[in-house]
Amino acid sequence: VVAVDLRGCGDSDKLAFRYQYTTDILVEDVASLIRALERESAYVACCGLSGQVGWSLAYKYPDMVKKLVLFHAPHPYVIRQHFHSSLMHYIKGWYYLFVRLPFLPELAASLNDGALIDSLLKPLIREKAVTKDEIEAYKFNFTTYSEWSGALQHMRQISLAPVWEDEAPPRVLSTPTLLIMGDPDALTPIDLAYRSAEYVERITIKPLSGPPRLVHQSKPTQVNRVVLEFLREMPWKPLTPATSSLMGRVMGAGMFAVNKTTDVWQMSQNVGILGMAKASLDIAEAKLGFDQL
Repeated sequence: VVAVDLRGCGDSDKLAFRYQYTTDILVEDVASLIRALERESAYVACCGLSGQVGWSLAYKYPDMVKKLVLFHAPHPYVIRQHFHSSLMHYIKGWYYLFVRLPFLPELAASLNDGALIDSLLKPLIREKAVTKDEIEAYKFNFTTYSEWSGALQHMRQISLAPVWEDEAPPRVLSTPTLLIMGDPDALTPIDLAYRSAEYVERITIKPLSGPPRLVHQSKPTQVNRVVLEFLREMPWKPLTPATSSLMGRVMGAGMFAVNKTTDVWQMSQNVGILGMAKASLDIAEAKLGFDQL
């Protein structure tokens, strides 16, 4: 297992300019690391903001990614669709727009004497999933303007461009994918996970109760069990055109999430039965063109 600090994070180089953190550059960083380890392929796990890098890596180098594990990181295309579908999303996700400003976000974060760290880690503190020493370590790593800049540059690279009518949808990804979702937030409600199934040939969706993007830290035992189970599965055979349908992918993803009695209660807490049904029906209507009637 290799855990990496991407550029701008931890002990990795803190590069100064936004153009040095593009998704394409980050993808090449990860691909170069896999090659440097003298491996032709790897299992790749990405959490939250780095999910966009994982998706892009699998698209650009499909043979390099054996399996893709994502923590609260739906497909970037459906995130863009969702973000611009309602004015309320701009209000609820204001911080994604604020961080795109130059200098001011770094200044605000570095001057608050660790209060932002306390706020970000509050869900873990409430669940006693993080110790006081770990909180202090986070604060130690984010004490200066330059240390905040690297992390914020990653947020600035999240694609939130509108999806125009003439824009071609992304191709269907063949990489076996596990998408673990925590509790919904403003940018990533649970239905985006099921909408992501439209663009993945084989996807397993696993909702777990826990803070979004931090579910792997709040529920480490459950997450590790789900991930290991997914990685140990036999390689999937390619789907034939007859079976590689949208409904098949959505139903396959949904059924995996609810076919164990221990999981049903967690899912109903997160989205409710009606929410699950509505998400699937919305996808089907859009695919069949019923939403245009």
